[in-house]
Amino acid sequence: MTSHHNDLEDTVPQLICSGVDGLLVDDKGFLPDLDNFVRELQKGALFSLVFPGSDETQYHQIKDLTPHNYAFLAQGTIITDGQEVNPAWQSAMLSVSPTDIMAKNNYLAHLTSQYSGGGVSTNEIPSQHLYTVSFPERLQATEINRLQSEADQAGLQITDYHNGEHVVHFFSKQGGIANAINHIWHTQGCTEVPRPEQVFGIGCELHDLPMLKGIEGKLFTVENAHSDVKSYVASRDGYVSPRSHTDGFKEIVNYIKPMFPDGQLED
Repeated sequence: MTSHHNDLEDTVPQLICSGVDGLLVDDKGFLPDLDNFVRELQKGALFSLVFPGSDETQYHQIKDLTPHNYAFLAQGTIITDGQEVNPAWQSAMLSVSPTDIMAKNNYLAHLTSQYSGGGVSTNEIPSQHLYTVSFPERLQATEINRLQSEADQAGLQITDYHNGEHVVHFFSKQGGIANAINHIWHTQGCTEVPRPEQVFGIGCELHDLPMLKGIEGKLFTVENAHSDVKSYVASRDGYVSPRSHTDGFKEIVNYIKPMFPDGQLED
């Protein structure tokens, strides 16, 4: 690790958080050779992979194929340093107060009562503080937005929604992307919280939205991103690449590179 990562005044950005689906894994399902592009980013910043949902399977499938400094799930409850799960961090994120538990129980009861005749089912995985709610029919965008708003008031967040399966994943906000970022900062020997301009976010799928919303810095997405993601990035004065999929990721790297002393990466 070069010394400029500990000197927060030197380089913008210091941390780049990127979703995986549609960016590092293309529409054919394989991981293209993006090593050189990611390594170029790592010359000026830490690079973190961000995964949706609660399952680490995808991380373990690609951890040896993609250079990265950190990786964590979008809700912040699990974080990896290098390629190992950090048990202390995971334990801290899984500590939930009685007040949080009561809010969660009340909210799940509220959802069940709203669909009392429609077969809503809930399932909890205590080790992850994951609450999966299955609905009998596909939810519309307005309903998802309402669920997100109500969950926010209950101290929960939606980090993944499988429309075809009508399943919503809720996580406790005890963790969160901001806490994960602050943890990374502290592991680098920094005592201050990061400034907004020091953290960038890249995402394109709907499940990347919680990560993007949790980052105060500049946001990036690609041409074929989900319409809600493109709209949100645009509303934050972010950058939408004119290219799609992994080509869009490469183009975003070219956009970021001039911010580093070494200049721009060649196509």
